[in-house]
Amino acid sequence: MSRVTDNTAPIVRLYNWPGKYTNDGISTRIYASDNSGVLAIGYRYKIGNNDWTDWNWFTSDSIDIQKGDEGEKPTLQVRAIDLFANVAEQTYKTTFDFTPPECHIKKIDGDVIGFNPLDLTPGPFGPEPTRIYGCPVTVDFEAEDDISPVHVYYRIDEEGDWQMGDARILCELHNPSLHQFEIDYYAEDETGNRGETKTVKLWVNTTPDIEELLEWLEWNEKIGDLLTVEALREGALNFYLMEEAFVGKPSKVKVDFRGPIIAKNKNPTWQSIGEATRVTKRGKVFWQAPKWNTRDLSEWSEIFDVTISQNLAPQDVKFKAYICSKEVGCLKSEPVTFSILPSNIKVNGKVLDVFGMPVRAKVSLDKREAMTDEKGNYLFEDIPPGKYLLSVTPLDKGLHQVKPKGSVEIISKGKDITQNFLFAVTDKVAPWISSAISWDDLVESGLLIGFTADNP
Repeated sequence: MSRVTDNTAPIVRLYNWPGKYTNDGISTRIYASDNSGVLAIGYRYKIGNNDWTDWNWFTSDSIDIQKGDEGEKPTLQVRAIDLFANVAEQTYKTTFDFTPPECHIKKIDGDVIGFNPLDLTPGPFGPEPTRIYGCPVTVDFEAEDDISPVHVYYRIDEEGDWQMGDARILCELHNPSLHQFEIDYYAEDETGNRGETKTVKLWVNTTPDIEELLEWLEWNEKIGDLLTVEALREGALNFYLMEEAFVGKPSKVKVDFRGPIIAKNKNPTWQSIGEATRVTKRGKVFWQAPKWNTRDLSEWSEIFDVTISQNLAPQDVKFKAYICSKEVGCLKSEPVTFSILPSNIKVNGKVLDVFGMPVRAKVSLDKREAMTDEKGNYLFEDIPPGKYLLSVTPLDKGLHQVKPKGSVEIISKGKDITQNFLFAVTDKVAPWISSAISWDDLVESGLLIGFTADNP
C-alpha cells in the first residue's frame, strides 16, 4: 500500500463573527476541515490591552466573549491541527461600539425669496418669520461617531421614502405651489447604533423658472432615447447612456437603477450607485437604489458595468432613468427592459476516503449520472442553476456512502461548482449511513475510529 502524505494545513472557518464593529457580546462557532482529518482545534482571545487567555483545546465549537467597554478591541486567535501536524492559524478582530452617532444640519443651501409672518420661529432677539425658499433647496447634514463610519438617512414628509445622503427639494413640474415640507432625519453607524430622529420644517415655493420649464419640456421629447441595454446572460450587463441626445443642455443627468443590482461605472469620476434594497410601501414591493449617479452632460456615451446582486430566475427586468435638472426637477424615462437568461455551468468534484485516497463511485445529480475516474474526479456539464439532490454510490466493497444533507444549491457565478465528499472505510459491509447521524455518532460507533472527518 502506498504511503499517504498531507502537507496542506486545515481550512478554518468562523461563523457569526460580527465584522469590524459590534454592539453586543460575541457568540461564534469554529469549523475546521482537512482531507486527512482534523486532530484538534484551539482558540484564545484578549480584550483591548488585557492579557491573552490560555489556549483552549476543545470538543465544542462554540465560543462566547463577553461585552467589553466602548472602543475596546477584542482579538480572537484560532488554530487547527490535522493528523499530519499541519497547523492553520487565523486571527479575527472587532471593536465594541455602543454609542449612537450625533447628527445635525450643517447648512440649508437655497435662495431665500421671502418670509412667512404667520409661521414664527425662535431667533436670537425673539420670534422671527420663517424663511421661504425658492426651489431647489438642499439640506446638508453632518454626523459624527467616535468609532465606526456613519450614514445619514432622511425622508421628505411622512409619505416619502427613507433615503441616504443630503435632502433635496426640487421644483414641481405638474403641481407647483408654496408648501411646508417636513424633513425627518437620523444617523446610523456601521455597527447598527441608530441616533435620535429629528425633524426640520421648510417653506419652499416649488414653482420652476419659466425658461427652465420650457427647456425641460423639450427634454421630455428626447428622454426615450436615453438608455440602450444589451441582453444579459446572468452576471454581466452593459447599460449605455446615450448622452448625445442632450448635448448643449446646461443640466445634469442622474441615472437610478432601481432593481436588485450593483452598478459600477468605468469612468472613475462617477460614484458607484451601490446595491439596491428591497422596500415595501403601501403593500407594494419594489427595489430602491441607495444613491444617485450624477454627471454633467457631454458629447460622449458612458458605459455602465452592472452586476446582478440577487439570484434571479430567468425573467424580464425593467428600470427607469431619471433625467434631472438642478433648477426644475426630474423626469423619468420609459421603462427600459432587459432579459436575464439562464447560464449553465459545470459541476465537478472528488470522491475520497478518509485517507484522501480516490474512490470509484457512481455520482447522481438530479436525473444525470457520472462515474468517477481513477483519481476520484467526476464532472457534470451544462447544468442550469437550481437545487438538486446530489448522491454518491461507492462501487468498491467496504466503502459506504455518506449522503449529503438535503439538496445541493447550484448558483451560477461564472465559475465551476466543486463538491467534495469523504467516505468511511470499514472491514465489513454496513448499511448506508443516514444523513441524520452526526460525525460524533459515527466516531462513537467505531466506523471512524481515530479519524475526524468533515460532514459534506
